[in-house]
Amino acid sequence: MTLVFKREPVKRFLKWGQRALFACASCCWVLRIRYGGRLIFQRRESRELDRLLRDRQAASQNARRRSPPLPGGRAATRTVSSPH
Repeated sequence: MTLVFKREPVKRFLKWGQRALFACASCCWVLRIRYGGRLIFQRRESRELDRLLRDRQAASQNARRRSPPLPGGRAATRTVSSPH
């Protein structure tokens, strides 16, 4: 048993198949670029947050070192008294 196809419909089918595959590949490429951009942004913001946290921790440690201890070996603390 042999199948005989007319040439024109097969060419048209292959052409549309090629277009569909190209469209899928283009969408995948665009999504990959966007995802990569998001990763770059997230990495940069994470580094910035780490830097801010390190700076804050260093400032806090410096502030503790600068405050002189009270007599008796206790560190200076701030107290709030209530009016009652």
